[in-house]
Amino acid sequence: MPKRDIQTISHASATNHRILARPDEPFPDVAFHQTTSLPDLIHVNPAPGQAGVPPPLLTQLAAYGELAQNKPEYTEAYLKVLGRLEQTEPNEPLVQAALGRRDLKKGDFQSAAAHLRRALENDATTATTYSDLADALAHMGETEQAIPLLEKAIGLNPFDPYSRKTLIVRLIATKQYPRATTALEQYVEYFPQDGIMRQALARAKANSPQP
Repeated sequence: MPKRDIQTISHASATNHRILARPDEPFPDVAFHQTTSLPDLIHVNPAPGQAGVPPPLLTQLAAYGELAQNKPEYTEAYLKVLGRLEQTEPNEPLVQAALGRRDLKKGDFQSAAAHLRRALENDATTATTYSDLADALAHMGETEQAIPLLEKAIGLNPFDPYSRKTLIVRLIATKQYPRATTALEQYVEYFPQDGIMRQALARAKANSPQP
């Protein structure tokens, strides 16, 4: 494809969100005049005739969940929306996965596992759901059952260092040392900048039986 000199990007016409086309472009008026009942989110591109109407709760859950990962001040709003969805749309896979993560963080591992299994049964087959279920099972002493779930999580998101590190820990805990070394090699291949894990791999190779 030949390279083209494009000065602006008509991004909003192709997706359901909006970015600035030029660095000097002003923010839309809606950014300064709240038009929905949401106190901390602005629906910039509502559907025709839906201006001032809050987005669906599932959309709000996804938005607040993403924001809360790096901005804890959104956690309260996220949990509030989740509580409403638990009553109104409990069978939604996204809701079940979120309930599982909530209970996992609360330390209620049995309830977390039940929610996460329901999410997976309803096709919420995301890397996070598999990883969360693996964590819940490991906390209940079912480490062997957690390992294939972590492998599925890595298959869906190979660039997640947490799942890869957790897999190494679980393999070591179950005394599967050759597999742990292989997983460590794969981790270092994806994250060569991690000096601590490179050192761990060097020690593992030095201590492994020579052929």
